[in-house]
Parts: sequence; structure tokens; C-alpha cells
Amino acid sequence: MKISTVLFDWDNTLVNTNEFKELSKRAVIIGMQSEATEKFRIKLSRKVLEETMDKIRKEKGSNYGKLIDETALIVCRNLGINDQLKIDRIATAGISAHHKTKYAYFAYLYNEVIETLTALKSNGITIGIATAGMTHKQIDKINWANLNRLIDEIFVTEQYVNENKMQHSIEIKTKEYFLWIASKLNKDVKEIMMVGDSYSNDIEPSKDAGMITVHLNRKCNTEEVKGPKADFMVEELTQVTKIIWNL
Repeated sequence: MKISTVLFDWDNTLVNTNEFKELSKRAVIIGMQSEATEKFRIKLSRKVLEETMDKIRKEKGSNYGKLIDETALIVCRNLGINDQLKIDRIATAGISAHHKTKYAYFAYLYNEVIETLTALKSNGITIGIATAGMTHKQIDKINWANLNRLIDEIFVTEQYVNENKMQHSIEIKTKEYFLWIASKLNKDVKEIMMVGDSYSNDIEPSKDAGMITVHLNRKCNTEEVKGPKADFMVEELTQVTKIIWNL
């Protein structure tokens, strides 16, 4: 059966999310340090801010919405600073710094992304995003990357969980999530290809749903072995178009 739709994971598949997160984290820390020093003559340790952010992210997940606020609160209170107005000003400076980094987000697209999506689009392939996380945050990333004209559909795990009134982690993609996507597209699962960097979160569940699977193994990816449910393994995205033409 001919492939009519290609689904891509987002983070570390189309965008080098790890590098962007580092840029954002540095900007947030500098923003908080500058506000604390210039406005209140408070010295905040870069190391302590970074360690606190990493600990909160590890405990509460990468999509935790209060990461910067909680970091500022913990670090300031450990220094004996309890004035909430000061803490809010410091946190807000960090949030503003993060928002400024969004203007550079498109620069973290992998080199072959535009070429690959354009080639697929010009050959009548529907392009979708199948990503885990919070709906507005994930959709917003596509706006930051200026890819709206190339991407036809966006499917976020939070949408699936909310629509089906489930108590389920939005960090995890399941077989049922991919079947839900197929129903939304009104396509047979055998017409759909899923491309992602995570074997457990992209490949296994989509293959269980009946889709063709392509495991993207970039050099930055620690998943070096092709698992049994990956139909193909590639090192960069232009190889996806070749697979489709050969099919």
C-alpha cells in the first residue's frame, strides 16, 4: 500500500531540542542573575540556579510550567530572601529571557528538514507531527520554527488524553494514541509512516498500531541499536524520501 502520510516526532527529530534547551537555560540564568544584581544587589550563583532547574525538571518533567518561578523561589529562599515581590521580579526576568530565545529557535532545525519536508509535500504526501507534551506549547514550537506552510496536521498527546477523558501521562505515546491519529486522518494505518528518534516512544507504539516505522538514529541519539519493530533505520531525514520512493 502506498504511503500517503508521514508523521514526524518533533523534539530531536526535526529540531535539535537539546541544544536549544541549553541556550534557553543559559539565557534564563543570565536574566535572573542580571535582575537580582542590578535591581536588588543580590548575587545568585549560576551553578546553584542551574542545579536547581535540573533537579526540578527531573522531578516534575520537561513540560513543567512553573520551572522558572519555582527555581527563583527555592534559590532566593535558601539565601534568606522571602520578599515575594523581589522573587517575582527575578523569575519574570528569567521568563522574559526565555521568550527572547524563541526568535532563534528556527536556527536549531536540522539541516535537512526543509529539503525533506518540501520534497514530501511536492509529491503529495501529507505531513503530520506526532509529539508528546502540552498542546499549546508543542504547537507554538512549530510557529517558532516557521514551518506552518509545510506541516499539514499536528497531533499532541495532551489533545488525545483530553479528548478521551483519560488519566494518562502526556509524556508517553501509546498504540491507542497512534490509532487515534489514523482515525483523525481518516487513513488506513498501513498508509502512514512514523519517523522518530525514540524507539520506545515513537517506534514501538506506532508499529503496534500497524504503521510503517523509521527509527532516526542521529549521532546525538544514545539509541544505537535498531529494535525489532523498526522497519528502517536512518541517520538523517533525506533518507526517508528514498525509502518512500522505493516502497
